[in-house]
Amino acid sequence: MKINLIQSRELFGPPDRQEELRKCWALNDGLFNKYTKFKGRPTFTELFDMCEPGYVNVICNSDIFIPEETCALLESMEFDPRQMKCFALSRWDVLPNGDAKLWDHRDSQDVWIISGGPWLVDAPYPMGVAGCDNALVHALQLAGFTVTNPSKTIKTYHLHNVNYRSYLVDPSGIARGGDKIERVPPPYAFVPPTEL
Repeated sequence: MKINLIQSRELFGPPDRQEELRKCWALNDGLFNKYTKFKGRPTFTELFDMCEPGYVNVICNSDIFIPEETCALLESMEFDPRQMKCFALSRWDVLPNGDAKLWDHRDSQDVWIISGGPWLVDAPYPMGVAGCDNALVHALQLAGFTVTNPSKTIKTYHLHNVNYRSYLVDPSGIARGGDKIERVPPPYAFVPPTEL
């Protein structure tokens, strides 16, 4: 099946962070049938409205790259939009030595894979805000989707080794547990990483 990548191509942060973003985009180039590149910070409602009929749509954060093996796996799978399934995937963090480790948490996703569209999802908040992943899982479930997180099988990679976090009051602070600029309030739902 054809794949549409929905990903921001807007630079932000210090120069070393911008370099990480450029590297992710370069790794994604040439792998997909269609690219929906956006600027600014659309809400998840707007992002799901960008989904295309006849495609497997992959919505992801700007610091995510998707390897060829994952694209091949998605192309080989049978997707039926009438089944209303969404994969909300936890990331594999690329470590400074080049290895990757699954961010094995039920409350964190960076990639959403859904067949067909456009879809109406009541999620009026953008990516990158604390709590958005968990609020989005809840919103997708309310919209009638079955949401799973088969990130142990479907691997997507996160490149963020620079000590800069745009969502923290102190951008050089710790990612998990640091003071957030803003937070999407509950209700939340969670999806633990599993195999396909």
